[in-house]
Amino acid sequence: MIDYLQNEDLCSIGVAIAEHLAKDEALNDFCHTHFGEALNLFVGPPEAALPSDNLTPYVFVHDLSKAEGAAVTEHKYQCVLSVGISCSEESATTDSGVIVFAGQQRTSELMTLIQDALNRYKGGCNPPSYLEQSIPSLPGNNPEHWEGFIVAQWLLDTPIGRQNHF
Repeated sequence: MIDYLQNEDLCSIGVAIAEHLAKDEALNDFCHTHFGEALNLFVGPPEAALPSDNLTPYVFVHDLSKAEGAAVTEHKYQCVLSVGISCSEESATTDSGVIVFAGQQRTSELMTLIQDALNRYKGGCNPPSYLEQSIPSLPGNNPEHWEGFIVAQWLLDTPIGRQNHF
């Protein structure tokens, strides 16, 4: 490979993200407390393993993309994280009478912890430049299986003729 041009391997980026999440204590504590399980991490499309309750809680790092080039001084890397849980807790009602579904709450909490962990990537020196979260709906017909998505994008400043490894 040409050693003076940026050329990051997308699968390696996915693995680096997953390994970073695997080491996060707050994330691990949350999963053990609320689900009695460790967080299952995968690099590749969720369809490959058909996410199900026996894999929850899970994160699939997929749809990896990059934009690099010899004349580019800001390289872009992006991935989607599919986050899934199984939640049989009862819904809660706020003092105002708003019903909050437990699965919605736990998915949101887990995604917030994942975002926080991503913000600490490389000791906080390489947080995502852009991050978007969504919890679209229940996947499939299982009322206890909840899923959300995080789109994370990193912009790395790189002087022409140099490398700035992800």
